[in-house]
Amino acid sequence: MNGLRDALIENLKRLRAERGWSQAALAERTGLSTGHIGEIETGNRFPSPEVLEKLAAAFGIRAVSLLMAEEELRLLDEARTLAGFSDQLADTLSDRLSERIVSAILEGVNKTQGT
Repeated sequence: MNGLRDALIENLKRLRAERGWSQAALAERTGLSTGHIGEIETGNRFPSPEVLEKLAAAFGIRAVSLLMAEEELRLLDEARTLAGFSDQLADTLSDRLSERIVSAILEGVNKTQGT
């Protein structure tokens, strides 16, 4: 597979299959004709940005995802997962560091008051 058109065709077919939708079902959800969906899926027609948005909305995804190859989608998903772990780690480290700083300050205050 190569190119945006091939990625779009593959993604539309995969997304429809995952949901058990026919071309007619997708057409109904987007307000497009079944023929229009068929022409896109056979590569005879490339959708306008507005049509890409309608297709993406029907699937509940961002339009750019329709144009990404399977490997790109997998890498994006992995990156999102790693970003989530990174955020959790940063929060944990920040909490622990804050606790250590507060503890050190209190220890210093106690030593100062004891002197």
